[in-house]
This record gives sequence, structure tokens and C-alpha cells, in this order.
Amino acid sequence: MSSLPIIFNKLPMELIDIIMNYYWSSCFQHVLNDINDISNKTKKLINSRNITNCSDLEHKYKSMCNLNVIINNLALNKGSKLIAKHIDNDLKFIFNSENNVYTDLNIGKIYNYLTVKSGYMRYYIYEDYSKLLVNK
Repeated sequence: MSSLPIIFNKLPMELIDIIMNYYWSSCFQHVLNDINDISNKTKKLINSRNITNCSDLEHKYKSMCNLNVIINNLALNKGSKLIAKHIDNDLKFIFNSENNVYTDLNIGKIYNYLTVKSGYMRYYIYEDYSKLLVNK
């Protein structure tokens, strides 16, 4: 208590606890917002498998670029990577790998992610990627 202002020394401990709880909850609110944002972005990636069925190639390319930006933003710091890997374990293959197949910088990582998630359908994902690059 010696580092606190003198007025805190005169207050009862119950009141100091309430003040400190309020202070720390307001300080860490932005951390909780960041965690929720990372969680929402990761869930958006998980639900992105339906976008490959889109027939409009221009819309599909823009959507894939946006999802690729999400992956790049998640990979910027260790904390967001850790939270995203906890939500979807398959992201560890995207964050820790050098991609030699999907080389396009705008849509490569999202197609790598879709390939990991698709299992036996990975050949169709690669075919879709090739068509999208030709018609880009």
C-alpha cells in the first residue's frame, strides 16, 4: 500500500478492493475486446469453406483476398496466433509452413488453409485456385 496515494491509506480495505477491481477491469477491457476480435476472425475463417462454391469469380477473388488479409493480420503477433491456434488447431499448419504450392500473395494463405481443412477434396481446392488465378 505504500505506493498508493496517501488518501488510499485512510480508506477501508473493502472500498480499496472495489476501486482496484474497477480500475483493472477498465484497463483490461481492451484486452478482452482484442480476444473477441481474434475469435470472431477465426470463426470467419472456419466458415469460409462455403465461398469456394461461389460462381462469380470476381466476387470470389475479392472474398479470398479479404480472408487472406485476416490470416496475415492474425500472424502478426504471437498472442493472436496462439489464440487462433487454440480455436482452430489447423491454423498451426498455415502459420508454421512455407507455402510452395499456393504462391499468390493475395490468396495463397487462405487456399492453403482451405486445403488443410478439406481433406480428400484438396484436389478440387487446388483446381479452384488455378481457375481463379487464370481468370483474375
